[in-house]
Amino acid sequence: MGKIRLRSEVNFYWLLIAGLIDSLGQSFIWPLATVYLHDSLHKSLVLSGIVLFFNCLGILFGSYIGGLIFDKSEHYKITILVSFYEVLVMFLLIYFNGWPFFGIGLFLIGLGSGFLLTIINSLATTVSSKNNRIVFNMLYFMQNIGVVIGTMLVGLLYNFGIKYLFITTTIIYAVFLIIVIYQFNVSRSINKTKTINSYNDSYTKNKVVIWTFLISIAVIWVAYEQWTSNMSVYMVSMHIALTKYSFLWTINGVLILIFQLLINFFVKKVDSLYFQIIPGLFAFAVSFLILLKVTNYWGFILSISILTMGEATAMPAIPALINELTSKGETGKYQGLFNVFVSLGRAVGPLCGGLIIEKTSYKFLFLLLSIVLFIVCFINLLVKKKFYIKA
Repeated sequence: MGKIRLRSEVNFYWLLIAGLIDSLGQSFIWPLATVYLHDSLHKSLVLSGIVLFFNCLGILFGSYIGGLIFDKSEHYKITILVSFYEVLVMFLLIYFNGWPFFGIGLFLIGLGSGFLLTIINSLATTVSSKNNRIVFNMLYFMQNIGVVIGTMLVGLLYNFGIKYLFITTTIIYAVFLIIVIYQFNVSRSINKTKTINSYNDSYTKNKVVIWTFLISIAVIWVAYEQWTSNMSVYMVSMHIALTKYSFLWTINGVLILIFQLLINFFVKKVDSLYFQIIPGLFAFAVSFLILLKVTNYWGFILSISILTMGEATAMPAIPALINELTSKGETGKYQGLFNVFVSLGRAVGPLCGGLIIEKTSYKFLFLLLSIVLFIVCFINLLVKKKFYIKA
């Protein structure tokens, strides 16, 4: 392989393909983890939860390290090494997928996936040929296509055996590694797509906005994780079949794709990222408020539809706004911190929800989350008014 020339920004379309492939690979792992641990390895749900918690911790540490490396060193060669590491871990799990190797493997996968996700987000900030909002919206769009395809195929592959699932993920990440080698050759030293804010007052105020959003995204994911964990038990207690719960995620995936296309249309007409974020936060709060009155399956469809509207609008806009307010030398750091706070919310969400339900009730949990999310929405409006200075 000849010497690869460094470039100032990543190719937009190859970035989207990389985001899709990375998401596809990850969506082959997380949906089956609990089922495989409980049904095949005969481990308790508590132990399964601990394994998933450490997987989230791996993503958290990997994300933070990835952000620091993107800013402080030559990230290209290290990203190649981490991509190869991810292929190697997947390959080893083909042969070593019993206990405790599967649990250890999930933690190791988390480290690599957190790192790579942060690198993908950080490289998105180098794209100057497209509107910043369109870049993050389309990246989120492609990542969700990966999730939809992956979750559709994972059950089919799992029926043939866990070995074939890891063979597939090894191939997927081998393709990802090739893309990294030939398309991620972006030099941090020649990336001049952003300018450092020269006013200390503006810089300080923007940091307040950024940290408000980082805390907000953790709270959002604590709430969101109730749908992926405790909501299935709640629906079954209302005599709604588990297959209907699974179908809600099909609805979620389809609606995300539709909403993202609509958002990309409105991006051209509205300049402020807050146009996406505040309505998105409001939709999250309303979705849990609706759950207080839900008595049948159609109520859950309405709730997750509004939740998805919030997810499709706020989720890609927050890292885009963080990028807008970040100086060039800290791009990776704050994209990494964004993924850290996402992982933190995902890690503690099921546990917090379970404890609240155990001590009170599902309805109290829904009310509490709705109130907290309305407060988050209100605080972000106040912070915008007092501190937000567009870069």
